[in-house]
Amino acid sequence: MVHGTVIQAVYHFSCRHSIGKYVIHDNNDENLMLKFSHDGDASAFDVLYERHKAPLFRYILKQTRHNHAVTEELFQEVWSNLIRAREQYQPSARFSTYLFQIARNRIIDHVRRVSTRPVNDPETGHEDIASPDNHSPDQHAHTADCIEQLQTHVSRLPNEQHETFILKHEGEHTLGHIAEITGVTLETAKSRLRYAMKKLRELMPEECL
Repeated sequence: MVHGTVIQAVYHFSCRHSIGKYVIHDNNDENLMLKFSHDGDASAFDVLYERHKAPLFRYILKQTRHNHAVTEELFQEVWSNLIRAREQYQPSARFSTYLFQIARNRIIDHVRRVSTRPVNDPETGHEDIASPDNHSPDQHAHTADCIEQLQTHVSRLPNEQHETFILKHEGEHTLGHIAEITGVTLETAKSRLRYAMKKLRELMPEECL
């Protein structure tokens, strides 16, 4: 998965801007973003991009119901928006929360543009659910069947529960961060995840749990 246009844009930006150096002593996300936004330090951006590209891509992919073309487009838009708005960044929240808020807004804008809910793609495969490396052929088939059923049921969750489930299990966010990203209270985020898990347990066969 190569997204070179984003990286090229950053390096183009860094070569054209000379800003007073922002000295950091920790390479956590927030400090790296400040280094990028204050100094145009492309190496700081590179670290952020490498850290967050996979969970961000998975989140968008799941939210678009496996529409790869739309996912690629939105993925590029998120990073482009981050670059354009770099000078407005304030570390009042975790960088990952800030990044996923941008992604969520882009997804909402896309849904409004097309005025329809994305359709699920019949693809399978979910590397975070099960690893079949040491399984027998029968176990491989069983695992694949369980994964396919899980993906189908997740895609059919109500939008709010679906988003919360994906942020938790694909984006690996805490419930506190999910509440910030989606603009709801912690209790609401907890409730959405609880209902999603309850629904999935009801729908999934016992041998897949």
